[in-house]
Amino acid sequence: MCDQGDAIATMTMGVEGDQDFWSPEELGEKAAYINKMASRIARKGEGLGALMIRWARDRAASTGLDVVRWDAWRTNPQLQDYYRSLGARYIRTVDVADRWSGALFDMPAQLSPELVAAVITEQ
Repeated sequence: MCDQGDAIATMTMGVEGDQDFWSPEELGEKAAYINKMASRIARKGEGLGALMIRWARDRAASTGLDVVRWDAWRTNPQLQDYYRSLGARYIRTVDVADRWSGALFDMPAQLSPELVAAVITEQ
């Protein structure tokens, strides 16, 4: 994401889930997986995380996927609470050696037509 040419947030999303975290059954479902997501600290509190999750849900729905999934640092309860506050469903925590991540979340894919006015997507 950019604001007047300045990078303020980034996200990587795909259809391949991490086998360390997701079960074979989950990996077989029509899902999008957020692999990386970050925003500038200076923009904290502006709703960029919520906007990125909303965009991911819209993108997933528009491409025929049913759910958006991601993993968060298992040692960061504030981040986990933030995702819950957005309506994300906590699934479980997986403890994988040498990995900080492992708190698993998901939300249903959902179209958000109003995003067209708020977000310009470069393809």
